Parts: sequence; structure tokens; C-alpha cells
Amino acid sequence: MRILIADDDSVTRRFLKRLLERNFGATVGEVADGMYVLDTLQRAEYDLLLLDLRMPVRDGISTLKALRRTSSVGSLNVIVMTASRDERLVMDAVKLGITDYILKPFEPESLTRRFERIFLAYGYPLPFHEPQATEGPADLPPPAPMPPPPIEDDPIAEFSLRPVTAAGDLGLVGPLPADSPTLRLLDVLPQMVWVTGPDGRPEYLNPRAQAFLDGDATAAAGWGWLHLLHPDDVQEVRRLWTMAVRTGQAQKAEYRLQTRPRHYRWCEAEWVPLTGEHGTVLKWVGVWIDIDDRKRLQMVAQRDDRTLWRQRDAVMATDPAGRVTFWNEAATRLLGWSAEEMIGRSVLERFPDAARTIMAERLRGVMGGQEWVGRFQDFRKDGSRVSTEARLVALPRAGQARAGVLWVSGESGSRGHQAPVQPPAPDVPST
Repeated sequence: MRILIADDDSVTRRFLKRLLERNFGATVGEVADGMYVLDTLQRAEYDLLLLDLRMPVRDGISTLKALRRTSSVGSLNVIVMTASRDERLVMDAVKLGITDYILKPFEPESLTRRFERIFLAYGYPLPFHEPQATEGPADLPPPAPMPPPPIEDDPIAEFSLRPVTAAGDLGLVGPLPADSPTLRLLDVLPQMVWVTGPDGRPEYLNPRAQAFLDGDATAAAGWGWLHLLHPDDVQEVRRLWTMAVRTGQAQKAEYRLQTRPRHYRWCEAEWVPLTGEHGTVLKWVGVWIDIDDRKRLQMVAQRDDRTLWRQRDAVMATDPAGRVTFWNEAATRLLGWSAEEMIGRSVLERFPDAARTIMAERLRGVMGGQEWVGRFQDFRKDGSRVSTEARLVALPRAGQARAGVLWVSGESGSRGHQAPVQPPAPDVPST
């Protein structure tokens, strides 16, 4: 089975490619935007297209329309992928004859089962159901040359725990001995891990957790660890722990931990029960994830949002992938789209097809640190042009990566002052 993946998110492409190759023996090609799909399909034979509906230059609906008009590949089976819960968008895809659709984000096990049902329904061979001695898949020719997408994604690793039943109790009743194989395993994990008794009293911190607390080993002694929490968080954390001990159910919380005297960092904590054969809680196993940078950025963003919302100029912001994260009322008045219509979509979707490549180049330059200021021909929702004075800057973030793009613009001649203007760039072509 030969499958082509079209998605602007490189992390999603890698995830799907690995899952399809390992679980279904598929030969997988990939492209980063809908604009490369037709050329790639005409250069190599594929059985199925996995198509993201939200892409920066040519989105999934436009790609589907072009595909169905092309006689050589017009009957290809297509599974669309989307993070949007917009029923109209999915119905537009259904009207264009899709095989199925899948909602993001993905979970590996459920996605594998979903693919299995789809492939069986449409007669695709599944190696683990019908093992056959077949020749290895022929190499596909490389897809059409792909420039990098306009804005790079910023993948964030995730870690989660699941409740565990310990068959035979594995010697987990009572304090863990120092030479326990379980502790030796937890010692080398890259996460900050801790273990408590069934009543929630800490018994163990792995080296990474101890280092986070500046080597404070006393945190694993009885309920004294509550003194490490910010005073404002103690009551809520005590309530959640009491609930966990009473019900035996996993819990999550965000709270501030003292990592050195008078210095606190926000953590996301998750703890799950390790139970015996009869459901008795033997231990609680937990992790801390340091979310201090993210939490403080959120608080700054909330403060800035309140300020930006009241700005007279149109203010838009995107994440590193180019999806709109902020859209104020002035942007709605100037351009016609509401915040509800734009937030979560690629900022390039509001431009006509002929203008998207130019805008993608401009946004890529801004993400690379090239601030842009000047007169700019923008487009309203109704397709009409509006002459603006605009400024595009990269949003800073800790390290070298960028948090996205901030775009501020106002209609030319509507301001009481003139913004500094660079030599005007060529107008974006009209459709």
C-alpha cells in the first residue's frame, strides 16, 4: 500500500509515517503543503492520500477540488485530517468525495484501530491479518522539490502516566528498599519522579527531582513536603491529595514549588495509583513537569491581550506555525473577519491564492528576525483591497526560537502620525 501524507506540520508527518510503516507495512511519501500534492501524485502511483485541511498556501479543500478535476488521479481515495470542529468544513470535504476523516490530535492506539477499520472497509491488505510473502515495496520517486514551510512548528514533548496494577504486589507493600530494582529504574529516568505510600506520604524522589529541589532530600519525609509549596497553593493541593487517597483515583494539579529559598517555579504534577490485585492502593507514582516558562508567558500574554484588545490599530498574532492566536476588534473593523473566524486558522488563509506565496516568504523572513515596516496592500473579507501601514515583528521567546509573529496595521491616512516606512515592497498581486 502506497500512501501520500500532505500536512504542513513536520511532527505530524513523522508520526504518521512511522505508524503507517510499522503497523501496516505501507510505503509512505510526504509533502508539506497542498500545492505539491498534484505534481507528486502524477509522478508516482499512490493508493491513498492523507490530507490536512489547514495548510498555509493551498489548503485541503482547494487541493481536493483540484484533485477531483484531474482525470488521472481524480478517483483517488482521500482521508482528511483536521483539528477543527467546524462541521461545515468537514461537510465541504464530504461533498468532494472523501473516504473518511480523522480529528486531531492523534492518539497512537486509537488511530491504529481507526486506520485498520478504514483499510479493511476499502479492501486494503493488512499484513498482520493476511501475511503474504511479498516483495519489498519499490522505492517511490522523491516528491516535488519543497521549499521549507513559511513558519516552523515548535513541537513540545509530552509525558503522561497511567494507573498500574501490580500482579502479586511485587514486594511493593511497605517502604521500598534502597536496593530495589524499581528504584534503580526510577533513578535513571529523565523525568522528575516521586513515589508515596498509600496515604500520600512521600517515600522517594529520584535524582532529577532532588536536583530540581536544590538537593532537598527532606521533601521525602512525611507531610513536611507541603512546606515546599507556595503558601497560596497549599490548601488546593492538600484537597486534591485527600481526594486521591479517599477515592484511589489519579489526579493532576499545577502549583509552585520552592526550588531554592524564596524562589518558586510552576510545575504540572500528575500522580496515579499503583494497585494490588484486589484494587488496594500500594503506592502512588507521580511526576513533575517544569512549566514555569510557559506559565509566566501565559500570564504576560493575558496581560498583553487586555492591552492589545483596546488598541486603535488592528493587532494580529500567530504561533510559530502561522496559526492566528490573537485578533482584536480593530482588526475585525479593518478587515472584516471576526476573532472567532480567524483564531486557530493560518493567517495566510485570508489572502487570495496568488498572494499567499508572497506572504509566506514575508512571514518566513520575519520569523528569521527581519522586522518589516512599510505600506502594505491588504485584503478585506469581501475581497476588496485596503491600503495599510503595517509592522510585522517576531515575538521573542527564551532561547533562539520564535514564539510567532505580531502584526500591527492601520488604514493609510487614518493615523495622526506616519509610521517609519521602508522602501515599499511590490504590491501583493490581486486575483
